[in-house]
Amino acid sequence: MLFSLAVVLIAVACTKKMAPATTGTETTPMKSPDSDKEKSSEPEKTGEPGKTAEPSLPALPPAKPMSSLPNKPSEEETGKNVYSAKCGTCHALKNTGSYTFNQWEGILKKMVPNAKLSGDEENQVVAYIKANSKH
Repeated sequence: MLFSLAVVLIAVACTKKMAPATTGTETTPMKSPDSDKEKSSEPEKTGEPGKTAEPSLPALPPAKPMSSLPNKPSEEETGKNVYSAKCGTCHALKNTGSYTFNQWEGILKKMVPNAKLSGDEENQVVAYIKANSKH
Protein backbone atom coordinates (compact mmCIF):
# COMPACT_ATOMS: atom_id res chain seq x y z
CA MET A 1 0.00 0.00 0.00
CA LEU A 2 2.74 2.44 1.01
CA PHE A 3 4.81 1.48 -2.03
CA SER A 4 1.85 2.16 -4.35
CA LEU A 5 1.32 5.56 -2.77
CA ALA A 6 5.00 6.42 -3.25
CA VAL A 7 4.87 5.41 -6.92
CA VAL A 8 1.77 7.56 -7.51
CA LEU A 9 3.35 10.56 -5.76
CA ILE A 10 6.51 10.26 -7.85
CA ALA A 11 4.51 9.93 -11.06
CA VAL A 12 2.43 13.01 -10.23
CA ALA A 13 5.48 15.04 -9.26
CA CYS A 14 7.29 14.15 -12.48
CA THR A 15 4.48 14.93 -14.95
CA LYS A 16 4.36 18.23 -16.83
CA LYS A 17 2.01 20.61 -15.07
CA MET A 18 -1.00 21.93 -16.97
CA ALA A 19 -2.83 25.21 -16.38
CA PRO A 20 -6.35 25.88 -17.58
CA ALA A 21 -6.55 27.90 -20.81
CA THR A 22 -8.37 31.19 -20.71
CA THR A 23 -10.91 30.07 -23.33
CA GLY A 24 -12.55 26.73 -23.97
CA THR A 25 -11.90 23.50 -22.10
CA GLU A 26 -8.38 22.76 -23.36
CA THR A 27 -5.40 23.04 -21.08
CA THR A 28 -2.03 24.47 -21.99
CA PRO A 29 1.31 23.73 -20.37
CA MET A 30 2.36 26.17 -17.66
CA LYS A 31 5.38 28.32 -18.43
CA SER A 32 8.30 27.91 -16.11
CA PRO A 33 9.91 30.99 -14.59
CA ASP A 34 12.81 30.41 -16.97
CA SER A 35 10.56 30.16 -20.04
CA ASP A 36 11.93 33.41 -21.44
CA LYS A 37 15.39 31.87 -21.31
CA GLU A 38 14.35 28.62 -23.00
CA LYS A 39 16.10 27.81 -26.26
CA SER A 40 14.16 27.39 -29.46
CA SER A 41 13.50 23.88 -30.69
CA GLU A 42 15.71 24.47 -33.70
CA PRO A 43 19.24 23.11 -33.40
CA GLU A 44 22.04 25.64 -33.13
CA LYS A 45 23.95 26.27 -36.33
CA THR A 46 27.70 25.71 -36.35
CA GLY A 47 28.46 27.75 -39.41
CA GLU A 48 29.20 24.58 -41.38
CA PRO A 49 26.50 23.48 -43.83
CA GLY A 50 24.58 20.41 -42.68
CA LYS A 51 26.07 20.35 -39.14
CA THR A 52 24.55 21.42 -35.87
CA ALA A 53 26.30 22.26 -32.62
CA GLU A 54 26.48 19.68 -29.87
CA PRO A 55 24.82 20.77 -26.64
CA SER A 56 27.49 22.14 -24.33
CA LEU A 57 28.10 20.80 -20.84
CA PRO A 58 28.95 23.07 -17.94
CA ALA A 59 32.67 23.57 -17.48
CA LEU A 60 34.37 21.66 -14.68
CA PRO A 61 36.29 23.62 -12.09
CA PRO A 62 40.06 23.50 -12.53
CA ALA A 63 41.88 20.65 -10.80
CA LYS A 64 43.38 21.48 -7.43
CA PRO A 65 47.15 21.55 -7.29
CA MET A 66 48.74 18.85 -5.18
CA SER A 67 49.82 21.40 -2.58
CA SER A 68 46.19 22.23 -1.73
CA LEU A 69 45.27 18.64 -0.92
CA PRO A 70 44.79 17.84 2.76
CA ASN A 71 48.10 17.38 4.54
CA LYS A 72 49.04 14.46 6.72
CA PRO A 73 48.11 15.28 10.34
CA SER A 74 50.97 16.55 12.46
CA GLU A 75 52.51 14.41 15.16
CA GLU A 76 50.78 16.65 17.71
CA GLU A 77 47.33 16.16 16.10
CA THR A 78 47.87 12.42 15.90
CA GLY A 79 49.07 12.47 19.52
CA LYS A 80 45.81 14.08 20.61
CA ASN A 81 43.87 11.26 18.91
CA VAL A 82 46.08 8.59 20.50
CA TYR A 83 45.77 10.30 23.90
CA SER A 84 41.98 10.35 23.62
CA ALA A 85 41.69 6.80 22.31
CA LYS A 86 44.24 4.97 24.42
CA CYS A 87 44.34 6.93 27.68
CA GLY A 88 40.62 7.65 27.77
CA THR A 89 39.66 3.97 27.69
CA CYS A 90 40.81 3.36 31.28
CA HIS A 91 40.19 6.71 33.01
CA ALA A 92 38.95 10.25 32.54
CA LEU A 93 41.37 12.34 30.49
CA LYS A 94 43.42 14.93 32.34
CA ASN A 95 43.47 18.49 31.01
CA THR A 96 46.93 18.73 29.47
CA GLY A 97 47.22 22.37 30.57
CA SER A 98 46.80 21.44 34.24
CA TYR A 99 50.39 20.18 34.55
CA THR A 100 53.81 21.34 33.43
CA PHE A 101 55.69 19.16 30.97
CA ASN A 102 58.07 18.09 33.79
CA GLN A 103 55.05 16.86 35.77
CA TRP A 104 53.71 15.10 32.68
CA GLU A 105 57.02 13.28 32.18
CA GLY A 106 56.53 11.49 35.52
CA ILE A 107 52.91 10.66 34.64
CA LEU A 108 53.83 9.41 31.15
CA LYS A 109 56.69 7.27 32.50
CA LYS A 110 54.13 5.29 34.49
CA MET A 111 51.17 5.39 32.10
CA VAL A 112 52.76 4.65 28.69
CA PRO A 113 53.48 0.99 29.59
CA ASN A 114 49.97 0.60 31.06
CA ALA A 115 48.42 1.96 27.84
CA LYS A 116 50.63 -0.34 25.76
CA LEU A 117 51.61 2.49 23.43
CA SER A 118 53.96 1.75 20.54
CA GLY A 119 57.11 3.86 20.19
CA ASP A 120 55.44 6.01 17.53
CA GLU A 121 52.29 6.45 19.64
CA GLU A 122 54.41 7.44 22.65
CA ASN A 123 56.25 10.07 20.59
CA GLN A 124 52.95 11.42 19.25
CA VAL A 125 51.40 11.67 22.73
CA VAL A 126 54.56 13.33 24.09
CA ALA A 127 54.43 15.89 21.25
CA TYR A 128 50.77 16.62 22.04
CA ILE A 129 51.37 16.90 25.79
CA LYS A 130 54.48 19.06 25.32
CA ALA A 131 52.61 21.49 23.03
CA ASN A 132 49.61 21.78 25.38
CA SER A 133 51.09 21.52 28.88
CA LYS A 134 51.23 24.39 31.36
CA HIS A 135 54.20 26.65 30.71
